[in-house]
Amino acid sequence: MPNLTIAIDGPAGSGKSSVARRVAAMLEYLYLDSGAMYRALALKALRHPVALEEESRLEALAKETHIELKPPKPEQEAAGAKNCVFLDGADVTREIRTPEVRAERRWKEHQEKGERLTLAEVFDEVIERDKRDRERKVSPLVRAADAVLVDNTAMGIEETARLIVMLAREREKELAEVAGGQP
Repeated sequence: MPNLTIAIDGPAGSGKSSVARRVAAMLEYLYLDSGAMYRALALKALRHPVALEEESRLEALAKETHIELKPPKPEQEAAGAKNCVFLDGADVTREIRTPEVRAERRWKEHQEKGERLTLAEVFDEVIERDKRDRERKVSPLVRAADAVLVDNTAMGIEETARLIVMLAREREKELAEVAGGQP
């Protein structure tokens, strides 16, 4: 039976990446940080410049883009680093990870265009863009119909990962029964 696709989502700083890496290790699944990949492509679009609403140009840009995720070095992981993200061979990890850094990059772009916005105004712009991503008509960031909501407010990373693994194994058994096979 093929592996399940397990998507882990939640607010910034909620432990998504740590839990996802742990779940992947426990189930011997591949860990894929899709958010980092989307942010890397968005960074390239900003650099070229391609408006994020121009779907055909974005698609063409994505086809010519090489994004690579590499595990952090032990010292980077100890400092809280997630996957290192390379965009067309260049390390863009820091540029895509934090709203303060994203806002600073956008602020510099506004300055270069002669637009006099404060860093706080640009930070608000970044937050608003993230909100639009959740509310957009095409591929909004919303919970899938078959998603299982796990409230891990009172759980640590290991406990959350074990719960997700248990739920995944139950789902695998259900799918195997439907298919008339063994898990």
